[in-house]
Amino acid sequence: MNTIPIEAFIYLLKITYGKYKEMSGGCYKFHLILRMIYGEDNAIGYYNGDHIITKVGGQFYDVNGTIKGDISGNYVRIGFGCDYTYKQMNKIFKKHLIKDDVFID
Repeated sequence: MNTIPIEAFIYLLKITYGKYKEMSGGCYKFHLILRMIYGEDNAIGYYNGDHIITKVGGQFYDVNGTIKGDISGNYVRIGFGCDYTYKQMNKIFKKHLIKDDVFID
């Protein structure tokens, strides 16, 4: 697992790239970045039909920082053998992604 504190990494992204617009696909892009940095076994994605959050080290995060409150029942896990696969997520978010974005099958 990467040693950079995730809150520091989120802050770095915010000051570098600014804030994602609503419904821009930024939550999915952010999740893919966390998977690359913290590893696919350590950065688990969850989707609720509108938004993706990522669990790293027992805590949930999105593009704005730590998710506070109970998320149980609202989100389903993304990945192989789960309710949503990355191939399905690519289709859902494709209209928000640019040509050079990384796609995961």
